[in-house]
Amino acid sequence: GIMYSATHSTNTCAVANVSFGAKNVKAAWEFMLVTDSSQDECSVFGAARVPLRSRCYSTSGDLWMRRAYNGYLYSCGRSIGRSLEKVHAGDIVRVEYDAAEETISYGLNGSEMEVAFTDVRGEIAPCCGSYRMGVQVRLLKVEVFGDASAADDESPCIQELAFHLEDESSKNKEPAVLQVPSPKTGSSQVEMCLTAR
Repeated sequence: GIMYSATHSTNTCAVANVSFGAKNVKAAWEFMLVTDSSQDECSVFGAARVPLRSRCYSTSGDLWMRRAYNGYLYSCGRSIGRSLEKVHAGDIVRVEYDAAEETISYGLNGSEMEVAFTDVRGEIAPCCGSYRMGVQVRLLKVEVFGDASAADDESPCIQELAFHLEDESSKNKEPAVLQVPSPKTGSSQVEMCLTAR
């Protein structure tokens, strides 16, 4: 999977360069929290409406995020007054977007999915972020399902997307970056910025 690494303590996020806007799409993505402070986590997980105008999870009008530290849910720049289970290093967060139902749901470590946000509209992309330097989150996979109106829990995944990212590290000063293995050596790290389409 693709690694997001926070290189600054700024409240920011990284957005995958794949998005979903069709009314019949159902998509899911999974993140693993690789590195964060135990019991004082500073990471967030969810989705962004692109193009993203602000990268702050607690004030952006384009983000739907779940905060790891306390499970609080933030919809378009405000806390919605409810929370889910906390997220710790090693946990896997699954996010499901249903365009037909206009919902975003969450699951943690294979638990049953729970609807967290409604009235989710627009071109939606996977997103994660942090507000502390050193946080690392890995995007494990993205799945796209068929017609959401005909889909059910037993529907097979139609397509698992691969991410193709442009190397913009030299021109983009955004602190949210990815580190992926270099295709030349397979082991050295190359910084690549995760950008909205």
